[in-house]
Amino acid sequence: MAEHNELGKNGEDLAVNFLEGKGYQIIARNWRCGSNELDIVALDGETLVFVEVKTRHSDYIDPRTSMSKSKIRNFARAVTIYVKKMNIMSDFRLDVVIIVTNGGVDNKGFYIEHYEDAILPTDF
Repeated sequence: MAEHNELGKNGEDLAVNFLEGKGYQIIARNWRCGSNELDIVALDGETLVFVEVKTRHSDYIDPRTSMSKSKIRNFARAVTIYVKKMNIMSDFRLDVVIIVTNGGVDNKGFYIEHYEDAILPTDF
């Protein structure tokens, strides 16, 4: 596996553990429909949460600057497809989890920041 793919997978694993530790119930990981993908779909209480995970080797990156307009549109498109396919009628939100590792792909040193409602409809 390429190093950036391994870093991303390890970051998603850390994000799942982090979210489960906060009481989230993970519904899906790496959900795909065609070329559209959602990193994590979870429940926070009764709220459906779509989570985009961004993992970096070092240096803090704001979630809004780590996701270009096209990445936000792709994320929103994947959410829309999921909501339609699964016939979701409840409220949901779009979160971003930023993971910064200090130890490379092995994630020996890292920190996590979770941004609830990080992406709003006005961002599309």
